[in-house]
Amino acid sequence: MQRISAVALCCALILVFATLAFTGKPAALLSRPEAATTKAPSTAPRQAMYYWYFEPSDTYNDYQTLSDEIVEMWIYYDGILINTNPAGGTLIEKGYPTNAYPHTGFPSYYLFSH
Repeated sequence: MQRISAVALCCALILVFATLAFTGKPAALLSRPEAATTKAPSTAPRQAMYYWYFEPSDTYNDYQTLSDEIVEMWIYYDGILINTNPAGGTLIEKGYPTNAYPHTGFPSYYLFSH
């Protein structure tokens, strides 16, 4: 192989490797287009996180989902029923969407013990 064709071959290989490095896909996926397609986003429901404050002292407790906070308060109060139904219950916590203090809005959730 002549010297000029070896230089041209090296330049061509460098160009090919440089362009493949920035495609964002592994080289194995380039030959299989069905594996490179993306799936539709999941429609599974997402749980919102809230900042929980004890009532009546209004002291910060934690940052959790509603279901996690219900379980935590159920353990904290030794198995007493905890839910968001105010009928016949005692207010124990408020859940806010933001961590602003003093609170700039009304709570999203109220937790009651029965």
